[in-house]
Amino acid sequence: MLPSSPYLWQRGLVAYCAGEHSIAAKQFAFDRSVNGGDGEEALWECASLAKLNRPTSELLDSLPPNGLSSNDPRAVIRDSVKLYYDFLSSPPNTSPAALVEKLLTASNISTDGDKARFYSDLYVGLFYESLCPSPTLASSYLSQALNTAYGKSSNDFMVSTADNMNRKKQ
Repeated sequence: MLPSSPYLWQRGLVAYCAGEHSIAAKQFAFDRSVNGGDGEEALWECASLAKLNRPTSELLDSLPPNGLSSNDPRAVIRDSVKLYYDFLSSPPNTSPAALVEKLLTASNISTDGDKARFYSDLYVGLFYESLCPSPTLASSYLSQALNTAYGKSSNDFMVSTADNMNRKKQ
C-alpha cells in the first residue's frame, strides 16, 4: 500500500523512529518520485532499507547514481549521500571511519557552519545506526549533533528527529 501523499517526508521520519522501516522506506521512495533530487530522502530511504536487511544492491539503488546528488543544493547532504554510496560500493574491508572523517572534514569547512555540522553529525549517526551498525557510535554522533548551537536552538524538525533517535539509543 502506498502512502497517502508523496509530500509527507515527516511521516517517513516518524515511521523510521518508530521502527516501522517498511512504511518509512515506502514513504521516502514515494516522496522521491516527485522530488528525486532531494538527497535527504535518499539517505532516509537507504537507511530504512538497511534496517530491513535488504541487499547492498537494493541499498545502492536507493541512492543517486555514483552517489552524486547533484540536484540537492546543500553540500553537507551531497557529501552525506556520497559517504553512504562510497561505503556500500567499497571493498568489504574498507574502514567506515575513513569515509566518515572525509564527510566531517568537509562539513567543518562548509559555509553553512554550525548547521552543516549538525547535519553531518546527524547523518553519520544515522549511518552508524543503519548501514554500519554501532549503537555507541550512533549515539555519540547524534549527541554531538544535538550539542551544536544549531541543535540547541533550532526548531528544525530534524533536531527533534535526532533527539528521538538518540533517546532510543540511551
